[in-house]
Amino acid sequence: MFAARSVWKVFGSTLALVDVNVSFEGSGLHFLLGPNGSGKSTLLRLFAGILRPSRGSVSVFGLDPWRSRDTVCRRVCFVFEDVGLPWWLSGREFLRFVISASGSSWERMVEVAELLDIASFWDRPIRSYSTGMRKRLLLAAGMGRECEAYVFDEPFSGLDVNSISVVLRMFEWLARGHPVVVTTHVSLQVPADLTRSIVVLVDGKVVYSTSSDSDITRACFACSPEILDEVYEAVKDSARFTVRVEDSEAIICTDGADLSRFGCKNILDPLMVYEAVLRSFARGKVSSVDGVPRTDSG
Repeated sequence: MFAARSVWKVFGSTLALVDVNVSFEGSGLHFLLGPNGSGKSTLLRLFAGILRPSRGSVSVFGLDPWRSRDTVCRRVCFVFEDVGLPWWLSGREFLRFVISASGSSWERMVEVAELLDIASFWDRPIRSYSTGMRKRLLLAAGMGRECEAYVFDEPFSGLDVNSISVVLRMFEWLARGHPVVVTTHVSLQVPADLTRSIVVLVDGKVVYSTSSDSDITRACFACSPEILDEVYEAVKDSARFTVRVEDSEAIICTDGADLSRFGCKNILDPLMVYEAVLRSFARGKVSSVDGVPRTDSG
């Protein structure tokens, strides 16, 4: 359905994606996780045919999106974080334009708008909307379309906790009959029963990938930012440390390869996308953090 094979993407001297191999198959939720600047949006733009791989290949429903962009974008709804909205229109006018262009049902769009609490302000001009209101309007424009698959880039940014909960429930609704690919760098509780795959990108590289039910069940817990901060504070002063994953634990050691130059938090964030509890830390000793599934050495 969505596949990237040995994909590299280079912008000048910057490696945005490095030998990426991922596949999102079947109805359900597919999460692409990682810190800001990890390459998540770049990968989605390759799937949408906005960008072309520097090396390797991508396919969507068996099609090359670069050569068949119009067809791919009719079958797949892509909602990107940085899309500009027509500020001179009202929210209702914008959604009617989306419906007329896509041939979807206005009744469905109204239902989605009501669930996202957009109908209460959609007659106002978009230029008067807050960041959260604009984000909900953009999400409604995507979820209100009738497509074979849905892709959302950072859909939770700019939303409050209640709105995030509503959006997640609507993703669950979509995922019961469609593939739904979601990128995010924020902490959230995700439904294990509907999650089909989890991929973590860091610095353009896949550092973790699973479609295993047991791994997904273990992985689908909310991340605690406080724990991330504790871990970061614990290891930030160590000149040398390694992260090793064994069974359900991430072992952080202060002797080994020097990873600090990559940014400690960037190394730890993707590993801590699950509920974590810092047990202990001491220079030169081993500390362990619960809740991280098995993967290759970090």
